Amino acid sequence: MSGCCTAGRELVIRLGEAWSDVEDHPLVQTAAARTHAAIDRLLELARAQGTIRDDASALDVRLLFVASRASRQVDRDAWQRVFALMLEGLGQRRPSGDGCLTAGSTSAEENAL
Repeated sequence: MSGCCTAGRELVIRLGEAWSDVEDHPLVQTAAARTHAAIDRLLELARAQGTIRDDASALDVRLLFVASRASRQVDRDAWQRVFALMLEGLGQRRPSGDGCLTAGSTSAEENAL
C-alpha cells in the first residue's frame, strides 16, 4: 500500500477516535453544525451541476466516513473500497434505455451501448 493510502487510512482512524473523545463538547457541537451546513451547501452546488443524487445529504457524507472507518474491522484495507463504492453511490442516477436507474450515466443512449 502506498504511503498516501496508509496516511489516509490512519487519518480516518484517528479522526474517528478523536471525535468520540470530544463530540459532546459545546464548541465541537457548534463546529460540527457549521461543518454540516457547509457540506449541505456543497451538496446543493453539486446537485445544481447535476453531479450528485437529488437526495444526497450531509448525513450521507458522514455515513461514508463512518462506514469507511468501520470496514477496518472486517479488513484493514477495506476502507478504500467502501469509500469508493459510497462515493459512486452518491453520484447522479439517470434512467437507462431499459427504464432502470444507473449511476453516473449521462444518457439513455449511452446505456444502450
